[in-house]
Amino acid sequence: MNQVNPEEKMMHEIDGKEVPSGDKSNDDIRFQNATNDNNVAAINVKGLKAESENNEFEIAEAKKKREREPLQVCKWMAERTNMFFGITLGCQISFLVLTVILVIRGYDIVPFKLDKLPLDLIDDPDFLRAKAWNQRGTLMERTLESDADAVVPNRTESGEVVELFYEVRGGNVFTKANLQRIKDAEDSFYQNEKFVEGFCKLDISSGECAKSYSVLRFFDGTYSALDPIFNDPNFDDIVNVLDKADALATTKTMLQIFLGKTAIIDATDNIARSEITRSYMYLGIPLPGYDNSTDREESQKEKIKSFMKLTLGPILERVSKSGLGPIDFIYGSSTLLGLGIGSQAMADMMLVMASLGFIFIFMLIQTRSLMVTGLGIFSIMTNFCMANLIYRIVFDFIYLSSFHILSMFIILGIGADDIFVFYDTWRISCQYEYLSLAHRLSDVYRKASVAMLFTSLTTAAAFFIGASSPLLAVNSFGLFSGILVTVNYISVVLFFPCVVVKYHKTWKDWSWWCCRSCVTPAGSTTTDVHESVNLEGANDSNEEIASNDKRENAIGENVVVKFMSGPYFKFITHRVVKWLVLAFFIIQFSTFVYFNTLLEINEEQIKFLKDTSNFGKLFDRRANAFMPSNQDPNMKVYIAWGLKNQDMSGCHKTDTACEGVTVYDNTFNLNDAGTQQALKSFCAKLKSLSQVDVDRLRIRRNIITNDLEVQCFIDDMETFLKADESATVTIPPAPAANKYSSPVNLSLPWVKSNVEDIMNGLWTNNFYNTSSLPLTYNNYFEIALDYWLYNGLDFSDPLLLSENQIKYGSLLGVREIPGVTQQETMTAGANTIYGPKYGTRLQYAAIIVNTTLVTTKLGYPTGLPVRDAWESFVTREIKKMPVPLKGGFQCTPIGTGWHWLKVQRSLDYSATTGIIIGLCIAFPILVIATKNIIVGFFATCTITLITSGVCGMMPIAGWKLGVLESLNLVLVVGLSVDYVVHMAEGYSRSPKRDRLGRVHSMLEEVGVSVISGSITTLGASVFMFFAEILFFTQFGIFIFSTIGFSLIYALGFFTVGLVLLGPQNDFGSIMPIARRLKLKFSQLFGDCRK
Repeated sequence: MNQVNPEEKMMHEIDGKEVPSGDKSNDDIRFQNATNDNNVAAINVKGLKAESENNEFEIAEAKKKREREPLQVCKWMAERTNMFFGITLGCQISFLVLTVILVIRGYDIVPFKLDKLPLDLIDDPDFLRAKAWNQRGTLMERTLESDADAVVPNRTESGEVVELFYEVRGGNVFTKANLQRIKDAEDSFYQNEKFVEGFCKLDISSGECAKSYSVLRFFDGTYSALDPIFNDPNFDDIVNVLDKADALATTKTMLQIFLGKTAIIDATDNIARSEITRSYMYLGIPLPGYDNSTDREESQKEKIKSFMKLTLGPILERVSKSGLGPIDFIYGSSTLLGLGIGSQAMADMMLVMASLGFIFIFMLIQTRSLMVTGLGIFSIMTNFCMANLIYRIVFDFIYLSSFHILSMFIILGIGADDIFVFYDTWRISCQYEYLSLAHRLSDVYRKASVAMLFTSLTTAAAFFIGASSPLLAVNSFGLFSGILVTVNYISVVLFFPCVVVKYHKTWKDWSWWCCRSCVTPAGSTTTDVHESVNLEGANDSNEEIASNDKRENAIGENVVVKFMSGPYFKFITHRVVKWLVLAFFIIQFSTFVYFNTLLEINEEQIKFLKDTSNFGKLFDRRANAFMPSNQDPNMKVYIAWGLKNQDMSGCHKTDTACEGVTVYDNTFNLNDAGTQQALKSFCAKLKSLSQVDVDRLRIRRNIITNDLEVQCFIDDMETFLKADESATVTIPPAPAANKYSSPVNLSLPWVKSNVEDIMNGLWTNNFYNTSSLPLTYNNYFEIALDYWLYNGLDFSDPLLLSENQIKYGSLLGVREIPGVTQQETMTAGANTIYGPKYGTRLQYAAIIVNTTLVTTKLGYPTGLPVRDAWESFVTREIKKMPVPLKGGFQCTPIGTGWHWLKVQRSLDYSATTGIIIGLCIAFPILVIATKNIIVGFFATCTITLITSGVCGMMPIAGWKLGVLESLNLVLVVGLSVDYVVHMAEGYSRSPKRDRLGRVHSMLEEVGVSVISGSITTLGASVFMFFAEILFFTQFGIFIFSTIGFSLIYALGFFTVGLVLLGPQNDFGSIMPIARRLKLKFSQLFGDCRK
């Protein structure tokens, strides 16, 4: 081929005109112009010489790298292909086989717990206190709430509650027609045979199913004893009935429960309007065949779960879908919610399979090989098994959740990206000459493995940062995902190269029999230039490609490669466009920074389902649609004595079912007069706090009496016993007489002297034997406590619990004392009446204070200052108390409580620190990967911009930073590094010396892998948009946003940054420093050896 001399070409092009060298008539003109521009022409000639020399140097360097001694592993793969392919494939299969064997043998190798999301700070005092209270009765022989040995009539206690919401958006649910519809619907529920015969709560007096707790009760005569107006079964006087219920103190608080937030009840204007109302259906326990609620408790729960799933749930679902005329019907219960989330989670998991199908099809299109695609996807799937084996056996984690299933989704994207990197590098290598297949494989291996190493390293590092979280749901996911990324990298650098070589040598020209008539015979194609060539004849064969070091590819270049190295390169390097692109990204970044400042903490409760779903509507209406009432999920603060922090030391670190061991505070005792008085004074102080303290502690006031809602047992106990001093008792056939034969003083304190008066009363002496107690026995407070709880031993209806037992039974627990505790009985006709057990010891007690904090709308910025105020107040007051009360503490065991607020803060902190630490770790890794501090800095800045963009999208989308969002943000840095690292590494390994040449090489060699990898992940994430589980939906959106921003910023901002300021030659390289350090250490090591 004739080559044009650059100097000659330059001399022929003067002033933009081409002048033939043989034109004598133009010699003078050329000489004159050349003389005038002598310096410029000389400089241009030198520049062209230098450029030509650089090109020749770059070609020589590239060729030298290709002719390097192949890596030993690549020699083995090329020479012993079948053996290495068989070994690596066997390893991949063994991961799956070993998992199956362990499952068959009964080993818990796949410990899925889809119904639990363990977000617990197990060392947090608030968690341990709440756990201690909730597990307070596990070591008790008896509590005052219920007796574990007692036989309770079937279904007479309240079990699960089913909520029923009736809503007419923009209308009125309190019309005659609508109330009749509600009545008909609830009547149909109570006519279900299985519900009536086996599960509804029974009314003790009638033995029939107890009616629902509903606004209907104001019309059916339930409260007619209060006023005859409450007997209106045909709903003819709705306004006056509800107005009367709103006027009476007895019914006002009940009516508030059933009124919507905008409801109006006014008889004067003849208005009774509410858009929404609700009812409560009660299941009864113990179920038939069980003695009480604790008898084979799990068995009872399973029966209730089965009934809900097979009978009641489908009935409610049908009504919800069909509606009740203009009424929207919404329903729910704790069991139905669990069943709904579980079944929906499994349905949404099918979307992961759809994503897998998309990735498979796209990969098949890209590789054009069913074998390469199939084995690539197979390796990703089996890598999941291997990662689980390491996670379960090596790290001893026994918890897998839906989060871990989503790891499969993540690794599909990462694994596909790695496969594309290797395979695209392999395909690009076909444009060059190699001495042998081993040389080609080694060159590809060096490039691809290094690129994948640093992307895998940064991604795994980001996930392992999440493994440092104190929350099991987060740290287990981070650990598992980090292991999965690591295992995938090892697989893709050991197994996948064997797949590619096997395909190249054996299956490349194979086709399905049905397609063979359309396929060109293998022998008609150009001879494979990648097999071994004769070294002596290499120069002849390479003469034609000496100018560009490339061979015309027989199969043609990839269209994406052509686009990236051609039109896109020209676009991004255009002298105007590059500045416009830079300005665009700067403006975009500034915009996202602004929106980041608008990101707020989500103070609402965690949502698992979309607002458009039945349960999503239930949570929304429960939190936002009703007037304040005593049914609101307000946080209750317990001030408890007799317990210490729960001992969790014996629990496995990942055992979500372990409840720990209850530890009692045996110094707690209320038998001392000073101790009783101290507790009474504390209650009095709580009830009379200043308004400043009430606001600081957020204590709620009763909507009727305006009193602070403080539930203190010792006050009610004193009121009852004072009244009991003059109480009468009737013992047939004698007339009513005073309980006590002589005046008694039952005022606090309750000690031996006045408690024995109770025991020796005219009626009570049948149930107590004072002479049977040991002389050393001093627990007389417990006897008075029992007497009060049993309503003064009023056994007129032995099946009914007293009001005191219902209100305070769960707050007081006693322990039987062996050899001391006893129980007396009395025969009355044919009946035997059992008295209370006495001779016991009070083990724990608590006071409850109701607050205005609504748990469904409470975030840690608002809640934690209130928690700290309570902690300070209770600690200060406890210090003033006698020794038996100094072990008291405050806690919130019901609902979410203080601990959940700390979990929110921990997740927020983890998301923020995870991003910061991830970026800090990414910088040194990127510098090492690119061997250039400037490129590493640009890459880190790009990742920062990507993270800012993802976070900035949250307020734009109307999201707030809540639990689910915080969990997703942990993934951002780990997923945003891949494409930038690929681009940065491609720029750094380019043989070119100038920045434009390096950018061209980067786009040509890496661009296709970046685009292919992004398409697989973007396409797969779209399927998650259709999930009903809110976390899955948000997860898909986060993945799509992160990958989308990563692609845009990698190809846009990062590329244009390199076009403008990319380092040239060795500027910014860390290799001189590395060589200097290596020399220094060599000298030191050498000195030491001497």
